[in-house]
Amino acid sequence: MEFIGHAAEGDCRVRSRQFATELEPLTVQELRQAGLELPGLESITVEVAHSGGRKRHVPAPQQDRWRARACQHAPSGPGEPAVLIDIWDEVCVRCRPGLALTPGQAATWHVACQVVHFDAELGRRSSDTSPRTWLGYARALAAAPWHLTSKVVERLDQIDGALADDRDALAHGWQACLTRWEDFLSDYGACAPAVGTATAASAACEKVAGHPRLHQQGETLARIVGAADTWGRPYRLAGLVLEAWKVARSRGGDAAASRDSAISIAGRQLAGRPVRDVSLLPRPSHTPYQGECSVAAWAEREFDHVWREIVAGWIDLLEDAYQPGEGEAAAEQLILVGCFPLTRDRDRDLSYLSQFPQRGRAVPAGHRPIENEWGVAGQERCEAVVLQVPQSAARHAVQLTEHDPRQDITLGPVVAAGDVPAADQILDLLRTAYPYLPEDVHGDGARPRPTQTVLRARADLRPRHDNVIALRPDEDARSSLYDQAHAFREGRQRWVPDDTAAATQATRALTALLDKLYHAPPVEVTVETGRRPATGLHRLTGTLLHFDDKARTLELAPDGDHDPLIIPLHRIVAVTGAPEPHPQHSHLGGGARQLGWSDYEPAPQTW
Repeated sequence: MEFIGHAAEGDCRVRSRQFATELEPLTVQELRQAGLELPGLESITVEVAHSGGRKRHVPAPQQDRWRARACQHAPSGPGEPAVLIDIWDEVCVRCRPGLALTPGQAATWHVACQVVHFDAELGRRSSDTSPRTWLGYARALAAAPWHLTSKVVERLDQIDGALADDRDALAHGWQACLTRWEDFLSDYGACAPAVGTATAASAACEKVAGHPRLHQQGETLARIVGAADTWGRPYRLAGLVLEAWKVARSRGGDAAASRDSAISIAGRQLAGRPVRDVSLLPRPSHTPYQGECSVAAWAEREFDHVWREIVAGWIDLLEDAYQPGEGEAAAEQLILVGCFPLTRDRDRDLSYLSQFPQRGRAVPAGHRPIENEWGVAGQERCEAVVLQVPQSAARHAVQLTEHDPRQDITLGPVVAAGDVPAADQILDLLRTAYPYLPEDVHGDGARPRPTQTVLRARADLRPRHDNVIALRPDEDARSSLYDQAHAFREGRQRWVPDDTAAATQATRALTALLDKLYHAPPVEVTVETGRRPATGLHRLTGTLLHFDDKARTLELAPDGDHDPLIIPLHRIVAVTGAPEPHPQHSHLGGGARQLGWSDYEPAPQTW
């Protein structure tokens, strides 16, 4: 992905250009399926031209072709007007970001694509006939459009003039889409098992999993048939039975149905496996000789009886430990879920927490690996949220994740059932997951200044008190600024803001430096966190999107492709390029979750 820096007075923005489709695909048929009729959008025209092939290109003047990074096939002559929605598939992918649309037209197109996308997604999920589970509910909740409402409203405000009727239709269509999603999730949750059922089944499995009889008998069964996969790893029949029983119970099944489900899955696991060691069969035998033609034939019948009897004994242990409704209490408790949404297969036991109300905002929690049967298949963003749940559910969640390094559950204060907790209680929990909160900055006042903590940290990092980024004597030399930008991107130089609003040397240097960067730089920002006066210093990693000299703010997209944060300069100690490959640009990744922040530890200068 290429990025171009555009520097203007008081503004330095880095935005995507090459091979980046700023407008999503859209057709008239998709609009009709979503119940939208948008005459203004359907009549938007753009100027395009053919260049000898089937594709259409955006004309680019010959003298500005390199500066605008135009498509190599784009003609330099005039183009012809065409209706955009009719020719979208014919427009060159590289030319699409250069389509000349007004902000109102672009906003109309974006909102229409959002309504179409979420309406189609809701249709697919509504037609799904698989059993209703809390894991399915969590995945549907993660796919819901509520988190985009603020962006949609912001784009609707940009639509005016000839597209005013389309704006009203889109506002109505978006609200109707939200209502349909709310009804769908409400019906889905009503069909899912009761919360007490899911927690009781999981607690029963936790209690029985450590029983010595399961491990001893499971190992014996595996040795009798030599049960191992193609890699020589033994199958854990006991764990398979426990998981099958838990899934059946969590879906609302009774004792007989859960028993049949577990035995059926165990039978499929052992099907077709001949007896390898007859000496391990119990003595005396459970089945008499009935004229079989060989000892092997009798051993197969004997083993079938043995494993069914053993598995039935395991299920009896589970049923004895299963106590639905245990620990129900009127009080509720706040918990911080450190890796949300609960959509992974490993989150099956915790996914029922998704139904409880979320308190406060979701904060960045870095990114986590996307796991499948073959290993790690990339990265995805994850967040930390505060949920208000029954106390029994809070205790159950802590017990499940006590030894799980990939999920963090933090207990908060207890609140009365149905009461809304205080904002400070929610913020205190969120700070443990991500130290920088916009709410803390709101309390800095109308004309905030850096604290002594920030000023001392800046002074320790500067090479000289009168210089911020060490520019070469000849600032007009082309190679000098490019070398400076390259050194900053590699993390060999850091940028330290000015201490006062009147000083402009640092801001001018950063504006000029970012204009020379070809890619949006991954950076590490040292910031003051917390509510004054109880503040601290932390390092946040992410992508530098925007630096506003006039507003004296920096826009950072936290690591993991999260929504941008606006950080004022009076809270910033330093900005350093991140030399490591950016995780969201990598197709590979480790198995650990990356938080996207760390404690601040002064490092030796690298000038």
